[in-house]
Amino acid sequence: MLKIILLAALLTLSRSTSPTVLPTQPLTASELKCMADNVVHESRGESFLGKILVAKTVLNRAAHPDFPRGLCEIIYQPNQYSWTLTQYKQPSKEQWTEAAYAVYAALSYPSPVLYFHNQTVKPKWALTKTLITTEGNHIFYQ
Repeated sequence: MLKIILLAALLTLSRSTSPTVLPTQPLTASELKCMADNVVHESRGESFLGKILVAKTVLNRAAHPDFPRGLCEIIYQPNQYSWTLTQYKQPSKEQWTEAAYAVYAALSYPSPVLYFHNQTVKPKWALTKTLITTEGNHIFYQ
């Protein structure tokens, strides 16, 4: 019931600014909060597709044997998502709602992305990964 109420609230809050995306898999309220917070902080200023790809990295990690299964555990795993290491201001309702739509879109978006970084850095780990795509300021890998 909480999931239905939350989805209805998301649809009501942003009908005019975000595409309508219905969930293809259920997320708990806490999973949606973790995921949307991650998308807001990791992809601020990026396109909607960039936000979807950031969310997809977490979803793909949840299905990968090298990562924890829980979405929040993946996001807060040490040294994975840089925003978790410092205090950030709360996102606006509009930012959070757009991020939540991106999370739901990522559930059915076909992409194998597991890792990403900003184009302004060159992490050593990227040399061992397969480049999948570049979107906005991010480079995504498998």
